[in-house]
Amino acid sequence: MNAAPNKNLVAMGLILAVVIGLGGAFSIGWSFGTRPVNLPSMLPSLLHADSASGGKAVSTATGRIDDDLEGLFILDHLTGNLICVMISPRTGLEAGIYQANVTTQLGADKIGDLDFVMTTGFNAFGSAGRADNRRPAQCVCYVVEGNSGRALGYSLSFNRTGLQQGVVQNGQLDLIWQGSFRADNIRRN
Repeated sequence: MNAAPNKNLVAMGLILAVVIGLGGAFSIGWSFGTRPVNLPSMLPSLLHADSASGGKAVSTATGRIDDDLEGLFILDHLTGNLICVMISPRTGLEAGIYQANVTTQLGADKIGDLDFVMTTGFNAFGSAGRADNRRPAQCVCYVVEGNSGRALGYSLSFNRTGLQQGVVQNGQLDLIWQGSFRADNIRRN
């Protein structure tokens, strides 16, 4: 079997890289009907990426809190502490910190030897009918513990007006869901 790359694919990749590079440098646009669309200026409003990563001692994930606000979720595997830190897009400073202890809510009898994974997902609960300025975050942080087979979902509510005024917010992460993906009598030791 020939392991050499297909010359046509390499050429197409180079052409695509040049076009994308020129698009960013010269703001190439195209039309849908009669309305021109500028792709590079449109991309920041279309892209809202979430990410997650984990190691033996810590897991991290990012999630969208509000239209212009992201949260960094950090889970310390040794203590079970889960925090969400929000950074203000206006000031670049901490806008809020919310906390929970996952091991307490899992009912774990030991800490430090738990098998955690974590990710975020979209929250569509909305804030309709609220009398105050509190809004639910637009994401849920899911924490799964592999030994017990249990999963927890956390979110938070924040004061949008307070954030806009630069008021740093603190509070508890709300446990909004819990479940199990394994029968209770099966547990990995």
